[in-house]
Amino acid sequence: MHLKNSESDLRCALIFLGPFPIGNASSIRIMSYCKALAKKGVFIKVLILAPTREAKVNKEVSGIHEGVHYQYMTKVTWKNANASVFTKGCYYLFGLLKSLKYIRKDKINCLLSYHSNLLSNMFYWMVTRTLSIPFLLDKTEYPYGYYKMSVLSKKIARFKLLFYDGFIVISKELETFYKRIKTNIFHLPMSFDMDRYKGYKRNKVASPYIAVVFGVHNRDGLYESVVAYKKYCDLSPENTYRLVMIGNYNNLTDKNKIDRYMQDNHLQDKIEIKGLVSINKVPQILINADCLLTTPNEYASGGFPTKLGEYMLSGVPIVATSAGEVDKYVTHMKDILISQPGDLDNVASNILYLQQNKTIGLLIAENARNKVKKVFNADNYVDELIYFINKSK
Repeated sequence: MHLKNSESDLRCALIFLGPFPIGNASSIRIMSYCKALAKKGVFIKVLILAPTREAKVNKEVSGIHEGVHYQYMTKVTWKNANASVFTKGCYYLFGLLKSLKYIRKDKINCLLSYHSNLLSNMFYWMVTRTLSIPFLLDKTEYPYGYYKMSVLSKKIARFKLLFYDGFIVISKELETFYKRIKTNIFHLPMSFDMDRYKGYKRNKVASPYIAVVFGVHNRDGLYESVVAYKKYCDLSPENTYRLVMIGNYNNLTDKNKIDRYMQDNHLQDKIEIKGLVSINKVPQILINADCLLTTPNEYASGGFPTKLGEYMLSGVPIVATSAGEVDKYVTHMKDILISQPGDLDNVASNILYLQQNKTIGLLIAENARNKVKKVFNADNYVDELIYFINKSK
């Protein structure tokens, strides 16, 4: 394939503080567009600053994964959660300094980052000014806790972002917000690895179930999902689906509230709490389900749920609430079944509808899969992304 000079000459590094190449939602996000860049002949290397607990599933400290180079700055990929603050700090500082070696060695001419704090922002700002290369940040949410901050804290949060030459953002809401800081913005919608389900096939299960994936940050409305499930059971008391919950349940802020609700409504035998599951085992659980559920009331982060992309790619029908910008991308009864946030009776009715109309549900699920391949596929945005990076120089 003949490459344009702007593509073949582009050499990017991405600063990351998380598990890679196998990891979490953040890992999936960056892999999606890094992989798309690599397909275009762009050199791209992910520089992981320090080991993390989630990175335990990664055994190699360096390598190439689907065309994307990666390097852990330390000689280990993961650290015990009980490591001291001093140890963690040493790893981090070492990672910052060690990353300079690879930025110079690999002749990087654009520095991307998914990690942002004042120390690293200042450090890499000085590095990129010295090398005369752009410094860009991928933002998938507001600065953490921004709308609960004091006036002074908000000013500090905005100041930290002035070190960047521009932003890549996941939603239009975030585009509006970050344009107040820098006008150089690229909107890359929630992007997902289209090979996520490669090699997985649907298996028969002993009893049909609804699957719901949730995060410990409590943005996913798990309590509402459980209440909606109870309402669904009331609508269809016989032959109801089980509910399978996947996530860090023991550390969930609503755990006690959900436990009490399940006990009061005698749901313990109908709900299976799988807890934390390896990210590589999640696809099999999802494609074996008859329905996938997510019921957030809002996306206070301003972002867009990576989970929805994973759901849509599975080929399993979805019941969801229209929180955030969801209904700007999908259509009720065409791609998924949508309810208004908080309308749990309607959520229950939508679940029952899928149970009673399985053929229609499969058609809807196929539409969703086709939609995610078109709208949430980084390959479809990569030329514009390359242009954005080049014009930021």
